[in-house]
Amino acid sequence: MGNKTALWVVVLLAVVLVGCTETAVSVTPTPDAVGTPTMSMVAQERFNTLRIVFWQAPEMLNPHLSGSAKDLGASRIAYEPLATFDANGELVPFLVAQIPSLENGQVAEDGRSVTWKLREDVYWADGEPFTADDVYFTYQFIINPDVKSASASVYRSVQEVKVLDPYTVQVIFTETNPAWYVPFVGFRGMILPQHIFEAYNGANAAQAPANATPIGTGPYYAIKNEPQEVIFLGDNLVQTNQITFAPNPYFREAGTPFFGQVILTGGGSSDEAARLVMNTGEVDFAWNLTTSSEELLPLEELGNAKLVVNFGARVERLVLNHSDPYTEVNGERSNKDVPHPYLSDLRVRQALSYAIDRDSIAA
Repeated sequence: MGNKTALWVVVLLAVVLVGCTETAVSVTPTPDAVGTPTMSMVAQERFNTLRIVFWQAPEMLNPHLSGSAKDLGASRIAYEPLATFDANGELVPFLVAQIPSLENGQVAEDGRSVTWKLREDVYWADGEPFTADDVYFTYQFIINPDVKSASASVYRSVQEVKVLDPYTVQVIFTETNPAWYVPFVGFRGMILPQHIFEAYNGANAAQAPANATPIGTGPYYAIKNEPQEVIFLGDNLVQTNQITFAPNPYFREAGTPFFGQVILTGGGSSDEAARLVMNTGEVDFAWNLTTSSEELLPLEELGNAKLVVNFGARVERLVLNHSDPYTEVNGERSNKDVPHPYLSDLRVRQALSYAIDRDSIAA
């Protein structure tokens, strides 16, 4: 893969490192100090806030209703899967007490089932306990044809999900399945709270208020999701937004989360996102940049940020919509029976293909 297809991540070193020092000291303002912010108070607020920019604005913060990496990444701040893979390819538990295996008896010898034993100290950010019912509900939500979940294909191998007790779930597969670690793991395994989404387990799933301000079991939950300014990018108008996350008061790990709040700004351009971290230092972290290495490497030499390149298993791609996204049929856009006014024309698709600069992508 070439530079254009790499996943570029930049982290502002100065802000992150200084922030780790500053927030170790807790300061309670006195009534006299509240009226007039001082430099130390402003600095503390700055270092107590993790500022993230996604140059593609997150729109749907329900991981099972979107196939977009920007939405999945933003959702992951609040929601958690049962387990996920770390940088070394090892399966790490999040909402479970241990990873299933043949040795501990949680993976069936015939490969037809896996049993997950949940942690009993997990709570949703609103104080409700996390139980096996939430895992079962998430499965029912995903496979409900009226929901039209983007995660449905991941669960096609599942025959049944059983709740064995409040903290034990068994996943039964249609046949022997060596990939038992796929359902409920990673981005497509994030668990939804039943008590929040049970009224939206159907055709109204996209209307759930929590799709904008998720309340999960993770270290933060969303308290605001607000549109910001509309900006010009070339010939296009781009709506930006800002999502504010607060610490989950019921999070299970002592001494965490570290930051007092997380502010995710969405929208703009990859080049602007890189500049905000690597040049001006207004933002701490920028993700999924498409800016070329020729532009990023000189910025890294400024010494303000670290550039991380990850050639992961995910592939960025453009998929042409053959249906009209602007015409509604029974409340649904991009209905398969309504062809796209332009992209349904083979000549238009060929022209787009000819316009792709493959040499730059492969460089």
